[in-house]
Amino acid sequence: MDISKRKTELRSLARTLRDEVSQDEWRDKSNRIKELFLSSDLFSNAERIHSYVSMNERKEVDTLGIIEHILVSEKSLCVPVTDFNDISMRHFEIDSLDDFKMNEWGIKEPGKEGQERTADQFDLIIVPLLASDIGGNRLGYGKGFYDRFLKKTRAIKVGLVFDNFIFSEIPTDEHDQSLDYLITEKSVIKTKH
Repeated sequence: MDISKRKTELRSLARTLRDEVSQDEWRDKSNRIKELFLSSDLFSNAERIHSYVSMNERKEVDTLGIIEHILVSEKSLCVPVTDFNDISMRHFEIDSLDDFKMNEWGIKEPGKEGQERTADQFDLIIVPLLASDIGGNRLGYGKGFYDRFLKKTRAIKVGLVFDNFIFSEIPTDEHDQSLDYLITEKSVIKTKH
């Protein structure tokens, strides 16, 4: 089976599994992941952090609590603004959750553009994913936004993922970028890539 077809099957499986997660389970596991991340050296050692803004209606690991915590810390925080026409992202600092507006695809983005940063200016990047394997191979949504972005940075790449979404193997091709750490509701895992 070719890699593209296998990824499509795994995306379908991950979405089905996500749909089966109850709101209480999603909230509880997201909170435990948040606490593990915020108490980790990964967080304490980072000064400039980039984070995705979770689509909670899709039951992505909730990043809003993490974002709130970063905003009241001494650290700077950037979030992405996506351009679906050329499959690219720009990265803007935010000061408040009030800075967000919903874009045409239902993704929260800064409503006003703060200081723009480039990929090489981050210490740590919190990366969205559907699933991963223990090697840090990430199953994204298939558009390539984050793979293009991650290729340009030396920042530590962290995936937030519920434990049962760590699959035995995620197939990869040459453009796929690996994660350095996974944080589940159970532990912080240094990947084997």
